[in-house]
This record gives sequence, structure tokens and C-alpha cells, in this order.
Amino acid sequence: MGKRTANGSQSQGTIEPAIRPASLISSFLEALNKHERTVITLLALAVGIVVGYLSILFRLSIEAVEWSAFSGVGPAGGLEWWRRMLPPTLCLTVMAMTVRYIAKEATGHGVPEVMLAVALRGGLIRMRVIIVKFIASALTLGCGGSAGQAGPIAHVGASTGSAIGQLLHVSRRRLMLMVGCGAAAGISATFNAPVAGVLLVLEVMIGEYGALALGPVVISSVIATVISRAHLGNSPAFYIPDALRAFTWASLWEIGTFLLLGLIAGAVGVLFSRAIFKATDIFETMKVPLPIKALGGAVIVGVMVTLVPHVGGIGQKTVEALMSGDLSTVSTGSTAVSLLQGGWMLVAALLLFKLLATATTLGIGGSGGVFSPSLFIGASTGYLVGMALHALAPGMVSDPSAYALVGMGAVVAATTHAPMTSIIIIFEMTGDYRIILPLMLACIASTLLASKLDPESIYTRKLARRGIMLREGREETVLAGITVAEVMHTDVTTVRQSTPYPELVRIMTSSKDLYFPVVDRNGLMTGIITYYDLRGHMFDDELGSLVIAHDLATPEVVTLSPEDNLLTAFERFNSIDVEKLPVVDPRDPRRVVGMVSRGDLLNRYNAAVLHRDFEGGS
Repeated sequence: MGKRTANGSQSQGTIEPAIRPASLISSFLEALNKHERTVITLLALAVGIVVGYLSILFRLSIEAVEWSAFSGVGPAGGLEWWRRMLPPTLCLTVMAMTVRYIAKEATGHGVPEVMLAVALRGGLIRMRVIIVKFIASALTLGCGGSAGQAGPIAHVGASTGSAIGQLLHVSRRRLMLMVGCGAAAGISATFNAPVAGVLLVLEVMIGEYGALALGPVVISSVIATVISRAHLGNSPAFYIPDALRAFTWASLWEIGTFLLLGLIAGAVGVLFSRAIFKATDIFETMKVPLPIKALGGAVIVGVMVTLVPHVGGIGQKTVEALMSGDLSTVSTGSTAVSLLQGGWMLVAALLLFKLLATATTLGIGGSGGVFSPSLFIGASTGYLVGMALHALAPGMVSDPSAYALVGMGAVVAATTHAPMTSIIIIFEMTGDYRIILPLMLACIASTLLASKLDPESIYTRKLARRGIMLREGREETVLAGITVAEVMHTDVTTVRQSTPYPELVRIMTSSKDLYFPVVDRNGLMTGIITYYDLRGHMFDDELGSLVIAHDLATPEVVTLSPEDNLLTAFERFNSIDVEKLPVVDPRDPRRVVGMVSRGDLLNRYNAAVLHRDFEGGS
């Protein structure tokens, strides 16, 4: 039938429905979805562009807050003591409470939350984290709180990637990649270090170097860096004086002195990491209301910033002063600092106060990173070591400023347990390749010592305290996320301890099982007996009237609980050469509720890995 037109006449045939833009987009995305690499590339481009501009806005926001809080002269400017103390005290108090109530995952330095989102949550991060983390970190850093910007911008970038992926309803695999793309883009744009941004994400955050992960992360990193350079210029994050760029070995003895610096930096890095979590524990265990705890911690930070203003904020200018060897700019702004007269006591004060101020800032729930403080502490450590060595053998060691630069990378390597990332990021941030050899020596030495002293990095420790172990790779996380209750079989064949030998033979030869818990008359396990325990006596007729199950059973039984995870189960299996273990009630360790085999664990693990890697077909 034809359809009638506006003038009442009848048209011939049927009229095709109007094509809607939404259906065009849907069809386009559906067709595009068949080309995996094209989709991933476009998503990586989108994340890189958005995060690149967010990074610029974040940097400008910190500068604007600092200008407003300290009248344009910064915390180290010539202000009255109360003008230096008031901003960090007020901002940190408000931020610690606000973040805790609105988005608790926005507290701290952010990198562990990104690692957790990738490892266990399939890349899911709440969208509100973008706004809360951005504002809280900008206020914390701009008002003089002692922290860094790498962790926050990595968290903001990762959250942005996750938000874009969630809005587009991408698969779990793609969402995890977008989280990594966002984190790399944020770090690369902020520090003008695209290679280091990629390495930090692949080596620390998502722990994957496959081509599928490398390509998108590189694309986002490069795009964000290009955008940052277009608007902020293409200069290194830190200014390096010409004298330091012309670094040469003063003598062969410096191989040993830089290794010594690496070992000292390793110990300092561990101390810094532990101080942060010690401060967190102290404030969390205090039996006082949150506002009072936040105010108390903020006052402590305010006092430190008042006494030694250069420890407030990111501390970039102080690090540059240490690398240039000119401490005259550091010896201003505070009577307490001026009394130290610019010598080793001043550098020691910078090191100590920065460590304590950062630990307190993050301990009360402030929002900021640990990367920039690690650079500050590393530069101070290196400069102190350089001063000591130069005083002992002035003709045999380089200027202390060279040790300050190497110390930066060594402490970062010690705290992150990521020496390659530390080496590359110092190289990119300074643009100095001559220092690369001593930097490699020190970073490797510091990482080895730090790993020996503390198997957890500053990033994985926060997760390890929650029972989430990532240091051995994401496979352990898969195992830790599955309980024995999901794998065990509840149809258990038990034998009474009074069962005579002939009956045991009959039970075992008619059963598919090889392991049998032995129980008493109350059904409580007294041991375990296996087919192998009987096999050597199968044809011994004299045992028939003499032996019962209790005589052949192994009384000391390794068991599991339904609440144990597969990581624990594998460790138990590896401790004893058996194929099955009984699962017991945790409230009554002698009551058997199931059995689990090594094969069951392997099958469940393989299925979980496949599900993680290929969910959604991508």
C-alpha cells in the first residue's frame, strides 16, 4: 500500500525511515569494533588528548593556589611566620576531612589505587575521583603541603581513562588499557618525560610489557607530551647547570663512591617509605575525632613549613639549588634556616624536615604523591654524601651537585623498586646523558639493598597491608582473589579410625579417590590415609585381623580452610608432596567440610587468567 502525501494524494511504494545520527554512530562503532588495533589506537588518542590538557590545568591550578595562598612569593618568600603557617594548616585540615568523606580512595599518593583498579577491579575507578583528587591535590600542594604531583596526576589520568571507557561501555580488557594510558599520559605531560611515563606504568602500575599494552600506552604518552610541550614549552622538568652537564669521572675511585651513595640512598628510601606508613598508623589509631586529628597533623606540617619553608609544596627550586651547588637561595625566608648558614646542617635539615613533613601530610589523609619528595630527599642525601666525600678527598670525587643528581634517582629507585624507570626518568627530566653511568650504578645498588631490607615498595606496601600481594606479579593477585570454598568438593569419603584393614581395602578399591580422612566416632578427623599407605600391604593376609585404619593413618595432617585463597593453597601443596588436602571448618579444625586437589587449583587458576585476559573478546 502506498502512503498518503500532505495534499491527500497517494504516493507509490514505501518511504524509508529517516536515518538517525545515533544509529549511524552505533553502526560505525559496531563495524569498527571488529578491528581491535584500530579501536585501541583511537581510544589511546582520545585519552592522551584529554589527559594532556588536564595535566596542564593541574599544573596551572597548583601555581594559582600557591600564588593566592602566599601572595605570589611562595612559602619560602619573605612572609611573616603566621602567613607561612596558616595556608597549610587550614588547607590540609579541610582536605583531609573532605577527601575522607567524599572519596576515600583519593587520599594518599594515588598509584596504589591505580594498581588495585587494574589488578582486581578490571580498570573500574569511580568518576568522582577525577574531581576530588584533582582539587584536593592542587590545594594540598599549592598551600604548602609536602607531597608531589606525579601520583595525583597519574591517578587523575587513570581515572579519566577509566571514565571514558565506562562511558563508551568498552570491554574489561580495553578499560584496563585505558587506565594505563591515562596514567602514562599524566606523568609524561607533567614531567615532559614520555619514555619514563611509559616505563613507570608498564613496570610498576600494570606490570605488563606485551605489545597490546605497549602500543596504546606509548600513543597516549606521546600525545599528552606533545600537547604539554605545545603550551608549556619543551624544557626539562629540572634546570641542570652547564657544569653538571659536562660531568666526567674525577677518578676511578668514584665507582666505589657512587655505589656507596646507592647503598645509603637505599636505606634512606626504606626509611622514607616506612615513615609514611608509620605516620598513617599513628593518626589512624588515635582515639580522637577526625577533625581534631586532621587539625593536629596540619598544625605539625604548618610548623615545619614555617621553620624550613623550602620543604613545603613540590620543592622543585630547592632540588635545582642542590644540583647547582648554590644554596644561597635556600638560606633565606626563615630565621631558623638562616641560622644553619647554608652548610651541611642546612642540607640535613632539608632532608629530615622533608621526610617528616611528607609523612605527616600523607599520614593525616592529605592528597599528594611521593615521587617529588623522593627526588627532594634523594638530592639532599646525595649532596650530603658528596660534601662528606669532597671534604675527605677533594681531588678524587666530583662536585657534591653531581651526587645530588645521582642521589635523586637512587632514592626513587629504592622507594619504587623500579631502577630502570628511575634511571630513564632522571635522564629525561634533566636532559643530561653524561651522568647515566654513575646513575645506573647507584640505582641498582639502592634497589638491591631496599629490596633486601623491605620486599614491598612504597606503592605495593599500601596494598600488602590489605592482603593484596602484587610484588611477584599479577598472577599472584589472581590466586589471592579466589577462595578454596570456590574450588573444593564437599562429597568427601571418610573412614572410621576403627575400620579393619580388609574393609579399608574394599573401600579404596571401589572408590575413585586416593585420599581418605580418618575420623573418630564423633566425625572429627584424627588423621588421613591414602591408597599408597595400603598398596604395600595389599597381599599381606596377616594384617586382616591385626590392623585398623588408625594404625595406618598419618596423624599430622596439612589442612586448608574454605576462607583461604588459592595462593595459600598452592603454598601448602608445595610444602608437602600430596595431590589432595582436606578442607576443615575454621571454627573446628578437626571437622572436615571438603577436599581440594592440586588439579582443581590449576584448572580454576587457568580459567581465571583466561577470563581476565580475554573477557569481552578483547
